[in-house]
Amino acid sequence: FNVGGNIGWYCALVLNTNSHAQVTAFEPVKSNFALLERNVAPHAARAQINNFALSDVTGEATFFIDKGNFGGSSLVERKSGAATHETVKLHTFDELYADADAPNLCDLMVMDIEGAEHKFFNGARPLFERGFSPIMMLEYNPCMLRLQGSDGTFVNDLVNWGYKLY
Repeated sequence: FNVGGNIGWYCALVLNTNSHAQVTAFEPVKSNFALLERNVAPHAARAQINNFALSDVTGEATFFIDKGNFGGSSLVERKSGAATHETVKLHTFDELYADADAPNLCDLMVMDIEGAEHKFFNGARPLFERGFSPIMMLEYNPCMLRLQGSDGTFVNDLVNWGYKLY
């Protein structure tokens, strides 16, 4: 899984280097999603891409688009001000995979969601508590976490779910 799939760099890397890999990506920004779609197109049969964000609620939200940084868009406007914004759909991870075999759902999760990690984990809590435990690589940005309303203590949940943090 690639949560915050951006333009598909990690997806394309995995698909190009492992002929058996399958990827599922989530990218809410329309312009990034178009590039993600193009970058995984040669392996479209092994890629499921979704044009929405994962959060702790289902619905819609305003997403602030940083035109100078493809990876800097988020649910909160930065002090420098976003060039534009768009309305994006939100889903919870648990809603999408409520009936999944949690321990075998995926092997690797890459996440870069600009400080909304606590929202993702709150929306995925039931799956993690049922044994979902992929290897994870995630960005931890204290400034963006604070802007999103988190004190970063969601990492305690990760430890309680058996993760070792590096």
